[in-house]
Amino acid sequence: MHLLGKIKNAFLYRQLKNALKKQPKSFIGKSFEAAKTVGILFQTADLETEKNILLFAESLKEKGKKVYLLAFTEKSIESTSPYSVITKKETDWLGRPKKESAADSWLQKELDCIMSLSSYKIPALDYVLAKGKAKMRVGMRTDQPWLFDVMIEGISDDIRKNLLFLSKILQTIKSSSYEPVI
Repeated sequence: MHLLGKIKNAFLYRQLKNALKKQPKSFIGKSFEAAKTVGILFQTADLETEKNILLFAESLKEKGKKVYLLAFTEKSIESTSPYSVITKKETDWLGRPKKESAADSWLQKELDCIMSLSSYKIPALDYVLAKGKAKMRVGMRTDQPWLFDVMIEGISDDIRKNLLFLSKILQTIKSSSYEPVI
């Protein structure tokens, strides 16, 4: 990454860290099973990943959860997709979603949990993760651990295995005696 990119990222992530400190956290220590609304953030990398994430979202819906999906992509995709999309064109020079993007309405939703299913730094999705009205933030390990309440190390390059592992971890969170150690 070139110098200007590093400066932009440092500025953006400093803003996000400060914004996140102001967010109330009232869900920590409660069971994930108690969550009624879940937001899933992901990057549309390939059809296989997308298919597995949609299956994961469907399994959450079968458990009675309301699921919202938001994806980031470098280029435009068909508007018939079953999720909201932010494209690179819909971000500003720092990588934040613009006001008229799909993220704008997403940021208004009250969520019990936001899950980031990308282990890469994606400023637009990290912005939504930090600024979203969520009681719990869950995700794959990144170099921004302060973004998450629960963060797991991906056990494989296979998204299906990581989603299964994430589900098992979230099922273990049962009581207020929970202390994040993962």
